[in-house]
Amino acid sequence: MIKRFLIAVAILAAVFTSPAIPQSTMQTFFYVATAIDVGGRESVYSNEVQALVPQQGSHTVSLTCTQPASSAVGFNFYRGNVSGGSYARQNGSPVTACAFVDTFSPPPAPTLAAPVVK
Repeated sequence: MIKRFLIAVAILAAVFTSPAIPQSTMQTFFYVATAIDVGGRESVYSNEVQALVPQQGSHTVSLTCTQPASSAVGFNFYRGNVSGGSYARQNGSPVTACAFVDTFSPPPAPTLAAPVVK
């Protein structure tokens, strides 16, 4: 079990920039961040912010947060599908800046087998 410590990390914005896209084709993702101290301990989750992004196609969401006035040496950024729900870390290892760009790619299209004609 990871011991979490209290450190003030606040996500300021989750920004997705795109031409006009109908809201009916969008989905909402929820983000939180944590700080890592020199001992490798991870803080509690920050405030949650949301981003409305297209359901199809590749796109990015830029996250920025406040740099805490403490011993933070790295940050993790997490994304979830439900507000307050479970989150999955999006960066492979802690990043040193209190900013992150989450990149999405569409899932691969299903392949359909052609019928065999005998």
